[in-house]
Amino acid sequence: MNVKIASRITNVIAVFALAVGISSLGSPAQADEDDDLWAVPVPIPGAAMERNGICEKGEICFYHNSNLGGLVSDFFSDVKDYGTSQPGCYEFKGPGEGQGECMDHNVASVWNRTGEVVSIYKDSECQGDRAVVGDDEIPQNLSDLIKNKNASHCIG
Repeated sequence: MNVKIASRITNVIAVFALAVGISSLGSPAQADEDDDLWAVPVPIPGAAMERNGICEKGEICFYHNSNLGGLVSDFFSDVKDYGTSQPGCYEFKGPGEGQGECMDHNVASVWNRTGEVVSIYKDSECQGDRAVVGDDEIPQNLSDLIKNKNASHCIG
């Protein structure tokens, strides 16, 4: 496929995504005064999509089991409280071991692909004992200090 065709396909996909995003907004008559009708999320080609169950460059990824086993929960920003019950907690994504389980006190391994140091904390609000994960993109099991005893993380 030549570059010109690939470029056209990318443009068609972007226009389609924009149209889908705009159509989901509803009519202005349905909007509250505080709604920002022009804030339409548009995917950027090559950008990580947070919380899609895929560990992409730019994200910190938490795994249910050791050695990056089981399901994943992926983020590109701080989370000060994973939550402890459904609905409302951050859960592992996809089908398989850990499906639907809240992350809180259930993370055994991590892959830091953010390019920054990430601290994983035992308590909410990035407090308490912590494990510091380097920015070297080397997947690792969490130490016994924090393995399955985690409630928040802060990047940087």
